[in-house]
Amino acid sequence: MTGLLAFALGAAILKAGLIIFAMAMSSALALRWNHYAFGTLVGFALYNSVELAAAAARVNLGTVASGPYRLVSSAAYNCAVLVWVGYFFSKEKEPVLLKSVPENNVAAWNQALLELLTK
Repeated sequence: MTGLLAFALGAAILKAGLIIFAMAMSSALALRWNHYAFGTLVGFALYNSVELAAAAARVNLGTVASGPYRLVSSAAYNCAVLVWVGYFFSKEKEPVLLKSVPENNVAAWNQALLELLTK
């Protein structure tokens, strides 16, 4: 049983790393705080952090912590579901559409870069 609990703890650590990576890459994925996909990620982060702490406590305390482990894990899942429902039903802001594309002078930038590189 200890090996199985250690495996569950390792899986929770791996999930935490993936969640941290996804949150770090959220700007590259164009996820805003009010986007439902980000809400899904927040719900998983909440559930996984509580699951990680509960699994670590259960590995260290043994069978004494099995009752509280089930209650805490179930409560964390219910809170994550509430976060998901909240994000699902929240209104997402409309994206601001540009009426015209801002002008840029790419030729001047290229010339300045060429001058910088040739010096």
